[in-house]
Amino acid sequence: MRVRFWGVRGSTPTPQIENMGIGGNTACTEIRTDSDQILIFDGGTGIRLLGKELEREFGNRPMRAHIFFSHFHLDHIQGIPFFRPLYNPNNHFTFYFAGRRDANLVLDALSGMMANPYFPVDMSKLPCSREYVDLAEGAFQAAEANILVLPLNHPQGCVGYRIEQNGKAISYCTDVEHGPAGHAPDGEAVEQPARRLRRPRAPERREILAGVALPELVGRAGAAGIATRAPAASQARTSWRMNFT
Repeated sequence: MRVRFWGVRGSTPTPQIENMGIGGNTACTEIRTDSDQILIFDGGTGIRLLGKELEREFGNRPMRAHIFFSHFHLDHIQGIPFFRPLYNPNNHFTFYFAGRRDANLVLDALSGMMANPYFPVDMSKLPCSREYVDLAEGAFQAAEANILVLPLNHPQGCVGYRIEQNGKAISYCTDVEHGPAGHAPDGEAVEQPARRLRRPRAPERREILAGVALPELVGRAGAAGIATRAPAASQARTSWRMNFT
């Protein structure tokens, strides 16, 4: 497996020249498996540069990737609207999150960030096809790798991931408060992430084809398994050209 760090800062981007040694972008890490599948961990501002590199690599070929969120604080999602591969109808992305009780969080955190008046393109209009997987604590298989999901001690909950393949392992664990479980070092109470994660179970998958709005996903959130709907012809051909430099 190969690892590349596209963003390692917390809270806010820091583009000052004195920070260029390790970069000024917020959290985003790319892992390529031994079978060259793409795993992306968090969508901070570093994901914008990753998107440009992936476009150079794939050209006109369709792209598939897995995007894992440790949690939904702004510095871990703020680059998603600027990830250009999302605007290509030939691409497919699987989004993974854990510790949330329903799919409304996807609306609140991701699409809410892209809603009017904050961003010119609503997330429901993204032309790529995408799938949302709600994880629980435990292990599951994805991208020909074994992935372990564990809760971390962080306000409002956070998870870490351990990726194992062919005798090698990489752990991605970002925001962790040290000290007694449930408390930050300054004594502030921390919502127990372990209580937010359900018992180990098979991941729940919900799929949206290109042009299908997110509210329809939430409407089907109570059903287990994969929920799909073929987009209307006019929706399936929706295309956006975003010039993010």
